[in-house]
Amino acid sequence: AEQIGRCKAVIVMIGKRWRTIKDKKRRRRLDSEDDLVRAEIRAALQQKIPVIPVTVQNAAMPSAEDLPDDIRLLSRRNGIELSATRWRTDVDRLIKELDRVMKPSSDS
Repeated sequence: AEQIGRCKAVIVMIGKRWRTIKDKKRRRRLDSEDDLVRAEIRAALQQKIPVIPVTVQNAAMPSAEDLPDDIRLLSRRNGIELSATRWRTDVDRLIKELDRVMKPSSDS
């Protein structure tokens, strides 16, 4: 949480198996409160740090029902897709979004 607190934005890379990947005990990783990805997303959301979901591999954005309660707000973020066919355009869009969320506010 402390390291995430130093970030101006957090990018969450979401691939096809992101929601369903399992640990060594065959449990879905996102269901574990100790999962690092879940903990980092939770910390960013709690600290009101901009979270930008980025989908790859033709993955879909997770629905609220797919996520544990503490990171459910991730499903309400606008995701950016990175595809091989539109790589340059998609990366430009991601850069513009990062520029937008990282602009210093006038009250800083």
